[in-house]
Order: sequence, then structure tokens, then C-alpha cells
Amino acid sequence: MLRKLEKKNSQEKSTNIEVLHGSFPEVFPQGIKFDSIISSFAIVHFTPEQRKSIYKQIYDILLDGGRLGLFSAQGEIASSFETKNEIADNLALAGFKKIEIDDVSDIYRAIRAEKQ
Repeated sequence: MLRKLEKKNSQEKSTNIEVLHGSFPEVFPQGIKFDSIISSFAIVHFTPEQRKSIYKQIYDILLDGGRLGLFSAQGEIASSFETKNEIADNLALAGFKKIEIDDVSDIYRAIRAEKQ
């Protein structure tokens, strides 16, 4: 997926997108803030306590008005994924506002949240 994104950015000559990949949380550069962060099926690989910390770290590196987009599976179906309530509670605890959680299909979920 990263290669596809990098190829698309190259073809479209995008100048306002930077693709970062590496181990979390070390992948985040120090002192840089982001407009948006997107994570797809990654946070599930962390423990529930680590997830709370990850959401807070993401919140801290977003600019005011910055957005977080998460793609996940429904927690009610896959026990290692967070439930809607867990996601909403953990994002709110990290400081996020305007938290929207939509079930896209029987198994997929899209989450949006903002730093205000």
C-alpha cells in the first residue's frame, strides 16, 4: 500500500504529502506537526493500554484543526479490535473532538476525529 501511495504521489506530483513508514512511535519526526494522519489496520496490533498512548501521541503531533482518519474492522466482530465505545472513549481521552465512527460494511469501520 505504501508503494502504491508513493507511486500515485509521484505521478500526480503531489508536494504536500509526506509518506512515513517505520516502527511506531519512532517513525514520527520530532518537532514536526501534521495536518492529517491516516492509519489503516495498524493500531489493532497494540495492546489496549498502548492504544490509549498512541492516540495521545497522534493528538500531540497534529496541528490545531488537524484530522485523524482510522480504518479498522468492527470490534464486535474481531475481538482484538476496539468496539465503537472503546474507540470513542479512547479518542476523547486523548483530547479529540468531533469523533465520527461509521460502519462501512458488515466488517469495516471508518473513524474520523479532529484536534480543536
